[in-house]
Amino acid sequence: MPLHIWILTALSVVLISCSSSADPDDIRPLPPVSVVATSTSSTSVMLTWEAVSTDANRTGFRVEITEVGGTGEASRDTTIDNPASLTIITIDNLTAGTRYAFSVYALNGSTASATAATVVWSPAMRYSMRVYEPRSENGNGIQLSHPVSLLLPAAFKWDLCLDVRDDSVFIGCPLQSSFARPDSSGLYVNGDSIRRTVIGTVWPNVTSPDDVTADLKTDTYRSILLNAGAVNAMATPFVFAVRTQAGNYAKVLVNVTNGRFLQGDAPDRYLDLDIVYQPLVGESFLKQ
Repeated sequence: MPLHIWILTALSVVLISCSSSADPDDIRPLPPVSVVATSTSSTSVMLTWEAVSTDANRTGFRVEITEVGGTGEASRDTTIDNPASLTIITIDNLTAGTRYAFSVYALNGSTASATAATVVWSPAMRYSMRVYEPRSENGNGIQLSHPVSLLLPAAFKWDLCLDVRDDSVFIGCPLQSSFARPDSSGLYVNGDSIRRTVIGTVWPNVTSPDDVTADLKTDTYRSILLNAGAVNAMATPFVFAVRTQAGNYAKVLVNVTNGRFLQGDAPDRYLDLDIVYQPLVGESFLKQ
């Protein structure tokens, strides 16, 4: 073969070889393995995701937020310049009761993974409040969707009530309380209808609703009052699950101060509650 032809052939091989090698910045990273959403307020959701720890091509992540039932286009996105295999961020400025799809892509520079880890979720309401004993004029029951204590004239709105009788503290379904008629008519003593609230699992010795990560939709519920024990007995905090008549879920923390549930002086003793309430019917608080 003539020398000039051999040189051109060799050069072509070199050029073909060079052109087929990928730019390291264009290599797609592997998608995240999983993503979990937890409601942190009525307008924010915490996202936690796990990525492949051995993927050296990953430089960060992009989170796309899309309102479910909307246009289907991402309303906004957030870029995280952190390749860590386990990442936690909080997405703010959301709307309570609205479903959002949170899609997490891995990034290599501007190149995204071929697919995303996605979770559909809605932020929940979080608040603290007091509920008072029956003889108090400060409010004996709670409508979970509105954080204010309500007296008996508004008992048709109650989802939960506090009852103190026989020197014991009870909280739970108003249907089983001393506010209800003893004839099992489903009415309060003032003639109003009682909402059919049901109570699920009780988690003892828990100091935050966030320590309960169970899917409340799979729980077993009953129309009961929880007996927290004698008024002056030493107490420990607990969380219990609630499902309202409308199908909303809540986690309720009963706090303890100075070893007691009831605070204040009779007839205005009260419980301090921390409540997480999901305004979206049929959904609870954690999704993965």
